Amino acid sequence: MNAFKDRIRFLLRVLTRNPFAREVLLAMAQAKLLPKSIWRRLPVETTFLVSLPNGNSFKYSGIANDAIARAIFWCGWDGWEPETMRVFYKLAQKSKLFLDIGANTGLFTLVTLAANPQAKVMAFEPVPQVYKRLLSHIEINGWSDRCQAKNLAVSNTVGETKLHIPFEDVPLSASLNPEGFRGYEGYLIDINVTRIDTICSPNEPIDLLKIDAEGFDDKVLEGLVQVLSNSAPNIIVECNYDGPFIAVETILNKFGYRFFHLRPEGPVAMNKIVPDENKLYRNYLCTVRDDWEEIKCLQP
Repeated sequence: MNAFKDRIRFLLRVLTRNPFAREVLLAMAQAKLLPKSIWRRLPVETTFLVSLPNGNSFKYSGIANDAIARAIFWCGWDGWEPETMRVFYKLAQKSKLFLDIGANTGLFTLVTLAANPQAKVMAFEPVPQVYKRLLSHIEINGWSDRCQAKNLAVSNTVGETKLHIPFEDVPLSASLNPEGFRGYEGYLIDINVTRIDTICSPNEPIDLLKIDAEGFDDKVLEGLVQVLSNSAPNIIVECNYDGPFIAVETILNKFGYRFFHLRPEGPVAMNKIVPDENKLYRNYLCTVRDDWEEIKCLQP
């Protein structure tokens, strides 16, 4: 069975490496004729341009097992977590300083820098091979002067810790849990860890955060209470049933945050964080905004 799967993967790579075949498939995808069940299996091994609604764009370099590359190549800039990305894009257009915590290959970082030529970004990615891809994406777009990338884990402590990395080319579920996250098999490395309050100046307000820390989102928040107090940034955070969503809600309640579940129809106001039972829409917008009209402007 594994030999058969390997053969299929090989044939798909040969197919999508052919420029003519790739263009035909891309035209089908743009015409909504390429189902997700197919495009999610089609590897993207090329550097391509991603265009945003404001006319700006960024370069992204895909490799065979990069799920993010597949989503945005075949489906466009909002192909990855579209219900989140469409809201995030509008927030990023007005952001001056964005912190991308758990940046992975840098999609949210790249969208911010392209959406807003005045924005600056600080991006954190602890997995060494993924961090290199993050750096590469920043460099090929010429944005090194606007983005600081750090090969650090983020939590509520400063020092060194263990990071569990799944056996994948572009892992999406690396975790500070030494046993791994959601049962992924992998290996441990030593990694430096920091608190946001330790490295960010209180004189430079942060207005937008994205937190994707694979079960340690509450620890990230515990390490940036000064930022919450001084800047009250808009926050996009992943909230899953097997994650610390209750602790996340408790921390943010202390700072007057409101919660909006990011769904295809737009942000849905919630009295508390309730993870999606179908595990389809994992992200929440947390904000101190109290103007519902402002929130409605974030509708897709």
